[in-house]
Amino acid sequence: MKTKFLVVTFVLFTSASFGQKVVNENYTFPKRELKVAIVPLLNEFSRFNDSISNDIFRDTLSLKFLKVAALRNALNEESTTILKKIASENYKKKALKKNPKLNTLLSDSELEYLKKNFQNADLLLFPIKFNIHQSGVMTFGSATFRFYDLNTGDFIHQYKTSFNVDTTEYGSIQMVTAMLLLEEKDYLMRQIKEE
Repeated sequence: MKTKFLVVTFVLFTSASFGQKVVNENYTFPKRELKVAIVPLLNEFSRFNDSISNDIFRDTLSLKFLKVAALRNALNEESTTILKKIASENYKKKALKKNPKLNTLLSDSELEYLKKNFQNADLLLFPIKFNIHQSGVMTFGSATFRFYDLNTGDFIHQYKTSFNVDTTEYGSIQMVTAMLLLEEKDYLMRQIKEE
């Protein structure tokens, strides 16, 4: 499924959306090519998730996005345990504005292991929460993305977004998944261009 088609579908079917963001104003992206690891989405649409993630998160500007299927294959018990530590930290907005580093959640060895397990990525894009459900004639989706620097442990941003579309027909779950990913990609690109 191509991004252009998804954008058209989004315009036709989206009835509501919103986004909330917290950004580390002190963070500056290094001026070199950076490898970005995306934590794979885990559900019954894994193959679609990988495909649409690769389609949306194409290499751009100074970012090289790693293939999601390879990252999924690299997930093991140890890396999953480390990721759960990060995901379980439910920061209040006030706490996020203090730019909490990964080093406050993980030991140096855990941070190094995570980086190595994700092909020595420089940056980590983590959908901390990703929920999609259908009710009545609507499909609802919400996500919270957190973005970290794996070299320094720096928090870069958190972006929350949600969508609902007025259909539950085949493909609506995939469409909402794509739109949540597109929102994060758009926010990331705007953040980089503003520097």
